[in-house]
Amino acid sequence: VPTALVTNGVTEEVTVDLSGNQVMVEGIMVADEGIDLATSNGVVHVIEGVLVPPKELGIVNTIVEPAYFNKAFTTLIAAVEAAEGDILGVLTGNGSGSGLTLFAPTNEAFEAAGITELPDAATLADVLTYHVLEGTQTAENVENLGTGVGVTTFGGSDFYLSINDAGIFLNGSTQVIIADVDPDPVGDTENGVVHVINRTLLPPPGSIVDIAIEASTQTEGAEFGQLVAALTRVQDNMGAELVNILGSSEGDGLGAPFTVFAPTDEAFGNLYTALGVGGVDEIDVPTLEAVLTYHVIANTRAFSTDLPNIFMGTSGNLTTFQGGTIAVDLSDLSITDLGDSENPASITSTDVLATNGVIHVINKVLRP
Repeated sequence: VPTALVTNGVTEEVTVDLSGNQVMVEGIMVADEGIDLATSNGVVHVIEGVLVPPKELGIVNTIVEPAYFNKAFTTLIAAVEAAEGDILGVLTGNGSGSGLTLFAPTNEAFEAAGITELPDAATLADVLTYHVLEGTQTAENVENLGTGVGVTTFGGSDFYLSINDAGIFLNGSTQVIIADVDPDPVGDTENGVVHVINRTLLPPPGSIVDIAIEASTQTEGAEFGQLVAALTRVQDNMGAELVNILGSSEGDGLGAPFTVFAPTDEAFGNLYTALGVGGVDEIDVPTLEAVLTYHVIANTRAFSTDLPNIFMGTSGNLTTFQGGTIAVDLSDLSITDLGDSENPASITSTDVLATNGVIHVINKVLRP
């Protein structure tokens, strides 16, 4: 006997089976002692299970369930429903048979990543699949992969692990805050496992040079215009091709991945004042090249959460592409350079992921 059941204004059809000795609703038994309980505004039948609408039924016991029924993840669920392609189908599936791993951002995690409104459907699909791994990877499995390892996501891009005493970090700034949430602890659906994170992951938009150029062309809050001009000047006049070097990929033999400490435009302005010049064009090219390469660490993708492992503590020295060293103090996020050791630089922003490395923003031009 098909019967329409209206819940919260949504009409769903349920099937009531009266053929046997028991009344069944969608296969759930109506308790003998719970039939026809009269109330002042209707009647109640007590059933021995929970009726779940078809859409929600497909979510139960999958890696979507912990977020779908939790108000702390409403932005994630809205993103899944708005994304291009059948992202929900991906997350409720079983991958290639070995399950899936979802790094689930909370509502606050989207805000921490600067996402205050949902982007277009295609971008959402890229962002969401960047949070999914093929196979069921417990926190122990992830930790055993080790610091610095690139993990290929369902979307094809890699994120990078930092493992330290504080826990598991992804791309430096994103931390696993709840690990190993099993959506089906008593069953055997093996859809996968969920790890809750405190900052939404964003796929790298391009190389270090691509990111600097994009930032320099913004209509509001443009940054790194002077850095781009300096890189271009060295390339044009010396043939050192710093733009090409810092835009190169791993495997090109040019030193990627890189860790770049990128000075702001204001930092370059302060340098021009200190040197008594009007701009980057008035600095001789060999000096400019030495200064720029002094901000680059080659063959290293060092996130802020990697540095404690590199230093075996909160401070240490890094050898630059130029050949000199800089001293980094993590306790106050400062960098001391050889050219002006009494006025250390401050790291104002960390862990900007590029396809060929990572950028940390600083408020001073370092001088070898």
